[in-house]
Amino acid sequence: MKLERSAIHWTTRHALIAVAVAAVLIATLTVVFFDRHSESTGSRPIPEPVQVVLIDITSADIPRDRAFYEQTFGWTLRADYPHYPILAAGSGPDIGIAMLGNPEAGQLEPLYRIGKSVVFFGVPDISATLRRAETLGGRIIQPQTPISTGGAFAMFTDPVGNTIGLTTATKHTSAPPKAATPNPATLVAISTPDVGATRLFYERLFTLRLKEESPGYPILSSGAGPDIGIARSDDPAAGPAEPLYRVGQPVVLFQTPDIDATLAQVGRHGGTTFQPEIPLPSGGAYAFFTDPSGNTLGLLERP
Repeated sequence: MKLERSAIHWTTRHALIAVAVAAVLIATLTVVFFDRHSESTGSRPIPEPVQVVLIDITSADIPRDRAFYEQTFGWTLRADYPHYPILAAGSGPDIGIAMLGNPEAGQLEPLYRIGKSVVFFGVPDISATLRRAETLGGRIIQPQTPISTGGAFAMFTDPVGNTIGLTTATKHTSAPPKAATPNPATLVAISTPDVGATRLFYERLFTLRLKEESPGYPILSSGAGPDIGIARSDDPAAGPAEPLYRVGQPVVLFQTPDIDATLAQVGRHGGTTFQPEIPLPSGGAYAFFTDPSGNTLGLLERP
């Protein structure tokens, strides 16, 4: 009888253990299934796209060009650093007016040339973003570097040779800008001989998402920041603006409700029209102007 009861007890205990193990296995498999299911269906939260937060424009005469952009686009001073005022451009990224030939730029000085703009994406972790850029085929040209006024920056080149900046949030010590003004940067075009590969690089690095698939010219969304266009560097469809689309030379376009009125303002304040208004097949229009230093930038009118 004792053996029989012991056998029953042993059998019951091991049965309970078996049930418990089975329950754990079922729970584990269920978690794995739903985890994989959420990945495949996209139900897991997707990180927000990284935004362009700063665009540097090189100037041969900072007081003159600062006045040009303030008067033409209604921008206001956000911070006034030596040889580098930063303007608040409405709801878009800030615009830095950088001095041509500034020796303080060190090894980065060759990037600051008339006709080129330097684009900075704002990221929470510069080191992690640089590592990911290298993994995807980019190359670090400036490691994470502290900024004397706060924050930090770094630079890398993408696989085809475009130089892109990274920065962490900086609290400027100057007075805050006035109320939001019009004409923010609304599109930044990055030129490449390989549209598909370059698009994939920026989608993976910054979690950018396709917004519009124009022929040979995908436009990616960067959240609340300007859109990122991936442009073919030798595209004859660009017409007179084709020389602007070169690797290493991002093309920046500012939003305006009236291109003709803005071009008139450009002329009144010392700039010139590079390409007059051109209608877009999808609605709206674009144009290009040249500022007093010789930088050529675009205007974009949405439908």
